Amino acid sequence: MRSILSIDVGKENIHIVEGSFLKDDLLIEKAASFKVPAGCFSGETISNPDRLSEYLMNAINNFGFSSKEAIITFDAYGAIIRDIALPNAKPNETTKMIHTEMIQTYHIPPTNVVQYKNIGKVSGDSDTQLINYRAAAIDEEIVEAYHNILTRSKLKPVAMDININAIDKLLKGDIAINKKILNSNSTMLLDFGATLTTVYIISQNKPIFYRQLDSGCGEIERIISEQTFASEKEIKKMKEDGFNFFSDNEDAKKYFDILRPFFYNLMDEIRKIIGFYASRSIASNVEQIYLFGGGSGLAGFTEYCEYNLSIPTEQIFTVSKVKLNALITPFASYLNALGALIIKDRSR
Repeated sequence: MRSILSIDVGKENIHIVEGSFLKDDLLIEKAASFKVPAGCFSGETISNPDRLSEYLMNAINNFGFSSKEAIITFDAYGAIIRDIALPNAKPNETTKMIHTEMIQTYHIPPTNVVQYKNIGKVSGDSDTQLINYRAAAIDEEIVEAYHNILTRSKLKPVAMDININAIDKLLKGDIAINKKILNSNSTMLLDFGATLTTVYIISQNKPIFYRQLDSGCGEIERIISEQTFASEKEIKKMKEDGFNFFSDNEDAKKYFDILRPFFYNLMDEIRKIIGFYASRSIASNVEQIYLFGGGSGLAGFTEYCEYNLSIPTEQIFTVSKVKLNALITPFASYLNALGALIIKDRSR
């Protein structure tokens, strides 16, 4: 068994874990993260691949990672992801049908890279044996850009993943989060990232449900800076040092009055997602929320979510599938990289 690097590329941070997947366990030997240098992204496009690759290569050397094989994962915000029901068929026929469906029904360019996976039989269908597939179509240039980041960093690409699929893999099977076994009721995981918030809902024997919201914790410093004399750098340091914008002291109240519309809108969007999910006849109510991602450690945010959504809320500190031989702090920031590491057994 040999270790592989799993690299989660965000717009603000890159998180790296080194380890392997054996049977049902992720064995993690090392983990580290670093800030994405300014000017590397323009929207979803990698605008300065040389700079990004140089920083990645230096970080790998400086942190002492040893593997030269790598998986890369990213949020794929611009991807078109659809669930498609098709008759059971041979793999080659299924591939052709999915490509045709994505092009004709969802109007993706024929050059897009399309990947898919079986997410189970269509509920209640026993005669025609319809199978549900989750297909993702990504711009070919974006796929090539992320592939080239690895090769420019002197790494051997093993696989490419998207965060939605990485989290789906991490939560498969009998899982405990924070030593609590996930039961048949629905559980929400909230990835509060720098520029995006991704909402996942998992329920036993059902495909993972997800929605992406176009807002993230990186907006906090911009919003406050625009209405005060404080710089974004100053506010960001306050945030990273543990300042609680939700507390009752006068300074916090001043800032929260500015941030109130942002957080109100975020909670409102999450409530809508919960309501939509609960309205589906096959779904159960969300009874637990777990937070992860870079913004999950924002002081007071866990309590704010629990109060406003009236659902018990915790930050993620452990996942039973992950076995650590190294300290990962904060654990909640590494879930996408951990999930992407789950591939077929590569033991020798």
